[in-house]
Amino acid sequence: MVMGRTFIKLAMRKIKGHLTQFICTMFLVAIGIAFFVTLYTIYYRYNQQTEALFADYHYADVTYYGSFDVDDIAAISETGDVEAVALRKVQDIENDGIIYRIVTLTEEINEPYYYQGQAPVGLFECLIVNQAAQAMGYELGDVITLPGREYVISGIIASPEYVYLVQNERSLMADPETFAVIYVNADGETEAFNEIVVRGSIGKNTAFSIGERIGALRTIIKTDQINYNLYREDLDQIRTFAYVFPAVFMILIIMIIYVTIKRSVIMESKRIGFLKALGMGENRIIAVYSVEALAAGLLGSVLGLIFSMMVYDTIISLFAAMFEVPGLGFKAYPVLIAGAIIFAGIICLAVALFSLTGIHKVMPAELIRGRIPVVAGGKKTKENKAWSLLSFNTKYAIKSAIRNKGRFIALILGNIGSCALLVFALGFHNSITHTERQHFDEFVRYDAMIEIDAVPWETDHPLLVSFTESSRALALPVSVNGKEYKIIIVDDDFDMLDIDNDKLSVGVIIPEYYADIWNAEEGDKIKLNGVEAVISETVKQGFGLAMYASYRYAATVFPDLPQVYNIIFVRGIRDIARLSETYGFKYTTIDNDRVWLTALMENLEALILFMLVCAAALGITILYAIGQINLSAREYEYMFMGVLGYPEKQIVLACVKEAAMQLMIALPAGFVIGNVILNMVKGEFTSENFVIYPAIYWTSYLAAAVTVLVMSAVMIMISAWKINHLNIAEGIKVRDE
Repeated sequence: MVMGRTFIKLAMRKIKGHLTQFICTMFLVAIGIAFFVTLYTIYYRYNQQTEALFADYHYADVTYYGSFDVDDIAAISETGDVEAVALRKVQDIENDGIIYRIVTLTEEINEPYYYQGQAPVGLFECLIVNQAAQAMGYELGDVITLPGREYVISGIIASPEYVYLVQNERSLMADPETFAVIYVNADGETEAFNEIVVRGSIGKNTAFSIGERIGALRTIIKTDQINYNLYREDLDQIRTFAYVFPAVFMILIIMIIYVTIKRSVIMESKRIGFLKALGMGENRIIAVYSVEALAAGLLGSVLGLIFSMMVYDTIISLFAAMFEVPGLGFKAYPVLIAGAIIFAGIICLAVALFSLTGIHKVMPAELIRGRIPVVAGGKKTKENKAWSLLSFNTKYAIKSAIRNKGRFIALILGNIGSCALLVFALGFHNSITHTERQHFDEFVRYDAMIEIDAVPWETDHPLLVSFTESSRALALPVSVNGKEYKIIIVDDDFDMLDIDNDKLSVGVIIPEYYADIWNAEEGDKIKLNGVEAVISETVKQGFGLAMYASYRYAATVFPDLPQVYNIIFVRGIRDIARLSETYGFKYTTIDNDRVWLTALMENLEALILFMLVCAAALGITILYAIGQINLSAREYEYMFMGVLGYPEKQIVLACVKEAAMQLMIALPAGFVIGNVILNMVKGEFTSENFVIYPAIYWTSYLAAAVTVLVMSAVMIMISAWKINHLNIAEGIKVRDE
């Protein structure tokens, strides 16, 4: 019992003696755990709730596009493993600058989740997706007026097929203020429906075989739907963010604990020697010194969990601007919480034990005698002419760095970690901006892309005379390595994209992303629908990825190539909305394409700001914690220098020069490591829907450097204030070094 009380007193004394370092370690653990648990909880909730939405509301497993009737339904129903199949009509109608997508409701497939209201009754009621309702201010009972018809809103819903408000392959996240999806009852007329949705355990080959049999223009299985792919991509991205920052925090937590305990062992060697001489076991001594680290890990974890619960709703609301999934409120996952606490405790304890491995090797007499200071060979430095030219402050700073290399390196690592995370966060934002500029300002040269029904190549569509400049093209699906991609076949003089026309006539131009995943390069051959084609060039394309070839070259690859076009690229689009109503075509403008990238950037800005705050907190905490260890270790030196007549300004100037040496190493290293982290994680944010090209602007490097410099300056001012208030009478008694 007595030994137990003694152990507790010694452990509490340790924590009290290193209270600053204890709080800083606990704070770092709290931020790291809060960041990890918050994002991983979002990952779990988003995964579970979205999968539940898909399962409970019967997300279609296959969607066929074309022109269909009830006979096609009968043909599909005969296939085994088909649980449900339904015809539906999907139509886009524009009114006052807003595009309304009208979708007919189907039973047991793509069913709506009701936030408010009920199913529509008759032909004049509708459901509206929540994203658009919120953005446009629609409520139950409001009327949506369209050309020739009106609908009363009977329900506000979420839909498994519109977790993301996908307008088309180019507008992946449409602006909910200009694009709305409404569901209506089918009018029962015997009209040609343009979609068939199917639910069941249907393999990919079977699905495509059915598509060929019923004459579908396109067959898309669930896992190839843009909506589903965006969901899977965001899951991976959230998980990546959950690991990156906490990993850096963990490294620096390890460093603080190691430096603190190593310093404690050196400072308190006599006390350890007396404890060993008095019969306290080595394991108990190790336990006393380990309690501080373990307590910091456990308390920091609990504090981090509290932070996580406090910020979760804010963070999930930012993500919710990108996707619509009901039931994403905070939920405690015992395994995640327990795992985070145990992991933090184990890491902190393991580092503490590693720091104390040398205690059992030293005899009590050696510990009681104390450490004999190591004196460097001063003779050589005095004889060095270059050394003699240095000022006292510079010499002192260099000597201190060499003599206290552990703390010196720790401060460098703290600056590196903070700088690297700042560069990564700012660089991530730069990369999205760079990708946007590269695509819209350099690669794309058209104003709008119009989709039409196939027209013979030699026939001029009536639309062509309505635009200043136009170029016809044929978009076709092709299979590469068993997966479907898009190829756009154009004229030899095509000038709507920044691609080399000479390359178009001798091969296929592909995006760099395709070249990477196919492990191919210029001059290699690939198989399109089983037929060999030459890669003539690779191009940087941010989104709307497709391959390109001239009609002349494509005819040599595909002998049965139809001599038609179904896409028109145009410039000068003043009357495109009116023309769309007249001719009934779908189109997307460059401004539409920019919308979802702008929305993505706006939604990520808050997360990036959160990362910047964490990076700054990391730097300040590390610099303060290690700086206080440094200051306490040098109290005697500073007092002695004061007694010898050195002014405080000269002492502080030595601290400034030492900090400058640290920054000269840390800033370049932080720039490099931040760049490396960005390039390592870019794959998680790159897909067939969006390819990110890493780029860090010089302004971001400058901002990161200035932030780290400001943090160092603040720490120097704190040190200067403490040096100014040191008690000479007490300080001379100190024998730390």
